[in-house]
Amino acid sequence: MRCTLYPDVPSFLAATQDWLERDPVVNNIVATNMLMRVGGPLQGEDHPMLITVAAPDGTVVGAAVRTPPRSLLLAHIPAAVALTIADFVARMRAAGVFAAELPGVVGPVTAAEPFAVRWLELTGAAGRVEMRQRAFRLDRVQPPAGVAGRFRLAAAADLDLCFGWMIDFQSEALPQQPKIHRERIADTIADGRMGLWEDAGRSVSMVGRTIPAAGVIRIGPVYTPPELRRHGYGSACTAEMSRRALESGATACTLTTDLANPTSNAIYQRIGYYPVADGVSILFDRPGS
Repeated sequence: MRCTLYPDVPSFLAATQDWLERDPVVNNIVATNMLMRVGGPLQGEDHPMLITVAAPDGTVVGAAVRTPPRSLLLAHIPAAVALTIADFVARMRAAGVFAAELPGVVGPVTAAEPFAVRWLELTGAAGRVEMRQRAFRLDRVQPPAGVAGRFRLAAAADLDLCFGWMIDFQSEALPQQPKIHRERIADTIADGRMGLWEDAGRSVSMVGRTIPAAGVIRIGPVYTPPELRRHGYGSACTAEMSRRALESGATACTLTTDLANPTSNAIYQRIGYYPVADGVSILFDRPGS
């Protein structure tokens, strides 16, 4: 198998888009991340690392991307392809092509765990699981009944609230990950991809969504402040954003949960989401750190 490093997102997508669309739900995170960066890196990011793996006949059999300073993101690939990518990244790092340390790997368990094992062998780094995840798919919404309030799309005037809640969400769910920039939230709101649930005139929950990739829209983040939980707001907010996504022409919705949070895993299934794959985020520590 041969790895190829691409100079920009358009050329990477030209090589991989058909392959990514073979599994549009599990590969959605890779696909949407790249579609959002067709015009260049987002604020706070360095030039992305864009890798494909080809079989001897030239057929694409795998892909991985990294948008520094974030972890390497693996598509849905066999373990052997993941090992090939680990070897390639290690060689490029030793040659000085990739100067920065690799902070971690994220992807389906069947790909990310073999990659991590090989990476630790090659580099002497230490690894630790940040989060075990589960990817879900939804084809038809079953809205929850009896939840007080209503849904609305966020407006420019909601930027401070949404940005603050996003920081709270990251601090709670992804404390090791780079903080999102305020401009990203502003763009999401302007694009009509951020929603709020209101009860008695007060915003009580937030949900976002991605642009579509191969007809699939990813829902998230979903955040309800701790003092407002257990009222069904997050479920209702997620259900309505999902319904609107399907109504807009999406063939399916997807979202990813933290397996350590049984509440979220249960409530999403009650509104129609069903599990399709397990994933994991593994962080790497420098040797001796």
